[in-house]
Amino acid sequence: MADEIKNDSLQGNKVSGLTAEEEQYYKKVAKRRYIIFAILGIVMFVLAFFAGQEMKEKKNNDSLPSSTVSVYDNFSVYES
Repeated sequence: MADEIKNDSLQGNKVSGLTAEEEQYYKKVAKRRYIIFAILGIVMFVLAFFAGQEMKEKKNNDSLPSSTVSVYDNFSVYES
């Protein structure tokens, strides 16, 4: 067994501790995860785009002059 592994590694063959079925399973899992994370990345990109648009609109609305607001403080001086 050790001689077979040594010979395979000397010939450049890939040596792993996984069986062919396990290797296929892990490749399948990796592909599934890649697809899921790609979809989640696209969703996050779209949400970030809309959040940025909302922030841009809010910033533009805050900088526009709206109705004039006057604040008056009535100070009365009382002498006793």
